[in-house]
Amino acid sequence: MSLSVKIKHNIESFDLDINFESSKHGLTALFGPSGSGKSLTINIIAGLITPKTGTIILNGQILFSSEKSINIATHKRRIGYVFQDFRLFPHLSVKKNLLFGAKRARISPTDDETNSLIKLLDIEHLLDRYPKHLSGGEKQRIAIGRALLSEPQLLLLDEPFAALDHHRKEDILKLIETIRVKFQIPILLISHSISDVLRLSNQVHLLSSGRIVPADIQTNLVSLPDSANGTLKTLSRINGVIEEIDVKNQLIRIGFNEGRLWKNLITRYSVGENVVVKIDPDDVILSLHQLSHLTTLNQLKAKITKVSFVPINHVYISLLVGCTTIHCRVGSDLYMSLGLCVGDEVYTIVTRFSIDRVVI
Repeated sequence: MSLSVKIKHNIESFDLDINFESSKHGLTALFGPSGSGKSLTINIIAGLITPKTGTIILNGQILFSSEKSINIATHKRRIGYVFQDFRLFPHLSVKKNLLFGAKRARISPTDDETNSLIKLLDIEHLLDRYPKHLSGGEKQRIAIGRALLSEPQLLLLDEPFAALDHHRKEDILKLIETIRVKFQIPILLISHSISDVLRLSNQVHLLSSGRIVPADIQTNLVSLPDSANGTLKTLSRINGVIEEIDVKNQLIRIGFNEGRLWKNLITRYSVGENVVVKIDPDDVILSLHQLSHLTTLNQLKAKITKVSFVPINHVYISLLVGCTTIHCRVGSDLYMSLGLCVGDEVYTIVTRFSIDRVVI
């Protein structure tokens, strides 16, 4: 395990008593309502608040131990922290904000490494600007870049989407998915949005009133709030295995029971490696017939097993591919025009999905 946290703390009438571990790679989420202790927890991990008792261990190094009287200073913990309100230095340009993070690295990043990160963040055109001239999404990118340039062993993200509109939030979600794969460092995400948690995380800890609830959200919780209309939409989670790696075309094939999906190769995988596929219902299209001349290889023959009409003129459809269930959301008018019903066979076209390694 990369991060081990066992701490107790109290502020006025609030008691925090948590014990959890996170994996060496991937993203761990602390999920829960406002006031459950999420931000207090990561502030303690970062060293901004000293707990009453407990231990915090990162990659075998004791950062805090009340029993051994160890309390490593914040700037020596090698933790990158992206705050909810960004906390960029207003008197420094974007470039100088980024380089401030680089100064904290044990080994200063090379110019090539810095320029590569700047390109990844898509901020080349912003380097001479100052924070007051940046949008919320741009500020978030700079804050993430500054944290990564400090060469952290752990990245903390405190409600990174709270101040963003839908479009900018989607951009940052994609960026974090890329960072999770590319940098291979543990990430601890704080969020009260179950949709963000299920999309990004390998591991989830639910906080309630300062305690971690003993529940496996990712296995047992299948519905998530749809912020657009307040209804529920169901995320498909499929256990699969890497069956083929097409180096020439930079593709990987994931197999699951009777189904196969292809995805762009953006990180190194091995044939036989176990993964979890996550599909948003809005990224699944239905067709009455198998289609040719498409830019996607991901067509799956399926049978409709359940249809649910929900408010705001939508229909949720559960489909069986072999013995695996995939969910789809379509407009109710379109559904009625197709004349579909339970038991009908259709073709599903998966336009986008994410995959996570199975962390042991």
